[in-house]
Amino acid sequence: MIFREMCYDDKFSVQYFFDIMGEESASFFNVDKGNEKRVMSFFENGKPDHRFYVAKDGDETAGICFLWDIDRSMPMFGIAVREDYKGKGVGTFMLGSTFELLKAGGY
Repeated sequence: MIFREMCYDDKFSVQYFFDIMGEESASFFNVDKGNEKRVMSFFENGKPDHRFYVAKDGDETAGICFLWDIDRSMPMFGIAVREDYKGKGVGTFMLGSTFELLKAGGY
């Protein structure tokens, strides 16, 4: 499993991630498809005030996370793990990796 910044090549696997998102996850993480629109807009327009990351297991997107308003006193953070990867430590891995990247970036 690797954790890295999202890139354009991730577009289809990230869309698939949202397409197969379970009802429980969607009802919390993707209300009215808001986060799906936010993440997918990265592929169309870029979002310089956001940071998008993916946890990849080979070609599969096991999880995504994003941050925005990172330079403000209260940044926003979103994280989601694909249903078939839940309970396998992916969320913990992503959370720790995010903190490491933020520290390395001076946050």
